[in-house]
Amino acid sequence: MKLKVSYGQTKSLPGFNNVRANAEFEVEVNDITKIDDAYQHAWKIVRDQVNKNLEPGLPQEEIPF
Repeated sequence: MKLKVSYGQTKSLPGFNNVRANAEFEVEVNDITKIDDAYQHAWKIVRDQVNKNLEPGLPQEEIPF
């Protein structure tokens, strides 16, 4: 079974500037009893990636107001 986890976040900055970051991770789960662990691991990866992309000083996708 394939498990795909997607996460996106929009952050408001001063001056009506908004930035957005998205991440997606897909993993193959062979043992159905391990699906919760696989989901938790995938969720941590995408959440960390989005938070890393929203750190100040990195190029970000600006959303027009």
